[in-house]
Amino acid sequence: MEKLGMGPEELLKENPRLIYSCLTGYGLSGAKAAGHDINYLVMSGLLSMLGRSHEKPYAPLNLVADFAGGGLTCAFRVVLALLERTKLCRGQVIDASMVRTRSAYYWDINCKGIFTIVYLILDGSKMAIPPRLGLDAVNLPPQMSFCDWPELRQIFTYPAPVLSRTPADPCLTRDPFIGEHTRPVLEESGFKPPEEKQLLSAGIIECNAAKAKL
Repeated sequence: MEKLGMGPEELLKENPRLIYSCLTGYGLSGAKAAGHDINYLVMSGLLSMLGRSHEKPYAPLNLVADFAGGGLTCAFRVVLALLERTKLCRGQVIDASMVRTRSAYYWDINCKGIFTIVYLILDGSKMAIPPRLGLDAVNLPPQMSFCDWPELRQIFTYPAPVLSRTPADPCLTRDPFIGEHTRPVLEESGFKPPEEKQLLSAGIIECNAAKAKL
């Protein structure tokens, strides 16, 4: 499209309400290189997690990178952009990178204090980072330094795909408990306490208050 002179900048000038999706392997700001589903899966680090222990990893057809990391997440961002457009009547560009999308959705810090960030290659206590992520392993805080984990969370958290005009902010808070926000949401939606009780007794909803960690 860009080679034809119909890139996002040109078309948005013609129609500011346009939602322009760019589904690529490495993103608009990433490498300008050819690739395929398996390349993006490898670069995200996810391929190494697929397969049995002590066996070679196997590729899950093109379900993870092309479909889930590409088409599905891009379509989800289109829905968000359409919803946002109802407020300001303006479109935007969706930067859907299969490498970044797969990397962003598969990381966590488990209870044993070990990073399970799949786009990193673990070698003992050292970490080798794919260069396309734009990170320098030399300048990162020590992997097993618990006090540095908040900083590491900020470094490794980025939303993907990216919306050009309304990019999301990374959420660094804990995940909610199941049913933690049920009552506030029902109250905002106009449900009365008797209706909430009826839904609860019927097993339709679940309510759990957050517990303090002392």
